[in-house]
Amino acid sequence: MVVLARILGCCLLFAVSAANADGERLRWLINDFPPFTEVGPQMPGPGIAADMLRYLQQHMPQYHHEFEEASFARAYALMERGEPVCHSTTLKLPGREKAMLFSRPVFFLSAQKVLVREDRIPQVAPYVDGAGRVDVRRLLADTQLVTAVSERRGYSPKINAALREVGYPPQLLKAGVNFGAPLQQLPAGWIDYLFAYPLEVGWYQRQHPEMAGTALRQLAVAGDPPYTLGYIACVRSEWGERVIRDIDAQLVKAGPRPPWIDMLIDYLPLEERQSYEQALVEHKPFAQP
Repeated sequence: MVVLARILGCCLLFAVSAANADGERLRWLINDFPPFTEVGPQMPGPGIAADMLRYLQQHMPQYHHEFEEASFARAYALMERGEPVCHSTTLKLPGREKAMLFSRPVFFLSAQKVLVREDRIPQVAPYVDGAGRVDVRRLLADTQLVTAVSERRGYSPKINAALREVGYPPQLLKAGVNFGAPLQQLPAGWIDYLFAYPLEVGWYQRQHPEMAGTALRQLAVAGDPPYTLGYIACVRSEWGERVIRDIDAQLVKAGPRPPWIDMLIDYLPLEERQSYEQALVEHKPFAQP
């Protein structure tokens, strides 16, 4: 039934697109960031954010929705130049508001974790407190432990602060604009730990069963809240203000549990799903302005 529903949804989506080919252009920039978005021959393609984009495309027929591959670094650069574009998966971070306008929340995410190879736990242990949370500033300063970060990727407040403080020492590798590269490097043994959302790990393990042979442990970041919010971002301009208003109107109609959240939960570790459901009820993230 799920497969049939998606096929019908795609057919309806194509019909809507064809009927509104002359509508106002809405240019969505998509980077390869599974399980949120995946770049492919047909976009928006599979993914949690892609499901959200299909929902908006169906409910905003006044626009002609176009999808274009672009790294987040390029998307941000285009918004800095004032280009009329939007991006579907964004964190609110200091400085971004200069070029970006943000929608209501579209994602409620379990916070980024430190994902560590089990055979490196003894080396990481000095930076872990009694509650199992990692001091990322001290971890990043350890010259014997290697990690990688992606260009222009949004990290949590504590991770961002630690990255600014340590700069780019030799043990911190640049993974370019590919957000998934560190997840490939960790099981290969090229790095010792990385920063990622739990659902990213869930997706990668499904796509790469061979990763099951590498024992990994997820550790919370000391000082970070357990959950974070994700947003759509559009260029800061009169055009962007109008598009964000139209997007927000549809997000309100999507209700307190938007339909794309079920896919997000499906990628969470089994032991986290119940606590996530409880947090969804307690925090009411999609009722926030």
